[in-house]
Amino acid sequence: MDPSKPSSDRRQNERKPLRTTSYLRLPGSRPTAVRSVDISLGGMSIIATANPPSKTSCVLRVGLPAGAQGIKLVEVEAKVLHSVFSGREDGFKVGLSFVNLGAEARQAISSYLSSVR
Repeated sequence: MDPSKPSSDRRQNERKPLRTTSYLRLPGSRPTAVRSVDISLGGMSIIATANPPSKTSCVLRVGLPAGAQGIKLVEVEAKVLHSVFSGREDGFKVGLSFVNLGAEARQAISSYLSSVR
């Protein structure tokens, strides 16, 4: 890749795969099950049955594998960056950016990321 040319990939944090059921709560709605795709300290990619509008604030609850401790449940505030329908995934691929990531959630995500090869 030529470092003098801007990258089309705006990600600033390394992403690792995370395949689990998470729960997304949009404003005025009950939490709905979504499939997670990957995660980083900056955000997460999910597959959802609904098409949330860009810039929508939401809350995401996700269980992160935590080794001998089992599963660490974290709840994070996020903002929708984009949402596009994927026939291959049979749903909307939604990019989320974490907002005001708390210390406990940051630690749990960091631990998960460092445990994945």
